[in-house]
Amino acid sequence: MALIYCPECGKQISDQAHSCPNCGYPIVGSTNERGTVGSNQSANETSVGANEPVVFQRFEVSQKKPKKRKALPIVIAVIVGLILISYAAKGGSGSKTTTRSSTGGSTTQSQSPATPQPTQSQSMATSKPTQSQSTATPKPTPVADSATLGERNALASANSYLSFSAFSRSGLIDQLEFEGYTQSEAEYAVNNCGADWNKQAEQSAKSYLSFSAFSRSGLIEQLEFEGFTQEQAEYGVNNCGADWYEQAAKSAKEYLSFSSFSRSGLIEQLEFEGFTYEQAVYGVEQNGY
Repeated sequence: MALIYCPECGKQISDQAHSCPNCGYPIVGSTNERGTVGSNQSANETSVGANEPVVFQRFEVSQKKPKKRKALPIVIAVIVGLILISYAAKGGSGSKTTTRSSTGGSTTQSQSPATPQPTQSQSMATSKPTQSQSTATPKPTPVADSATLGERNALASANSYLSFSAFSRSGLIDQLEFEGYTQSEAEYAVNNCGADWNKQAEQSAKSYLSFSAFSRSGLIEQLEFEGFTQEQAEYGVNNCGADWYEQAAKSAKEYLSFSSFSRSGLIEQLEFEGFTYEQAVYGVEQNGY
């Protein structure tokens, strides 16, 4: 018996072994075919005969998939469609309106022109947001005479976007660049559009809560993903009027609508979403558990 090198993990094993005890790789061949300790021949170059190379077969080990976070409801697409139809009917600025998805995320930049504000009711039946909140259009600063035509048009586009949707500063710059404006034109427009980014974060938070449930930390994370700073995101979440216990109940209901959960499993999932244990227990109990 001699020692050989495992071609998969490189560790020393017996040439009599049928598989590597370290990684489970199947061992084919004899001592002469594989080479003993100290041999400089690579395992990949070993062959059974003159014209028959050894074929190694890789075995895939299945792994348990991690728990995925929920996707935003399909109703986002419907809301976006209604926004575009409503905007076209009101005679927009004439510029192309593009719904731009964030890379790696399922959220969209376009939200409802009327930003709903969730109520503070303790009942799931009355927790629907009101429709009285309107989008406040920021007051732009006067355009300087030295502004180029591209800068003027970029500013007009920025004001148009802010008239029906909420944006972070970086998000609005990205949107304008997506429309074809240069970086300098987009930055000029954003710097002169008169937007209050704290208010934009608040408006965006209310918009998210109008069609999906979020924990406090989850909503802050979502706003930061949209480009708001931590301070702006916290301001928006602190002023959006959400009842996090009711948000937990709403989130639990959403989970139960498309999948089955045990009581402890649903509590764990809500905690994973950022709800506190007390909020998660409340949300589960409000749904019959």
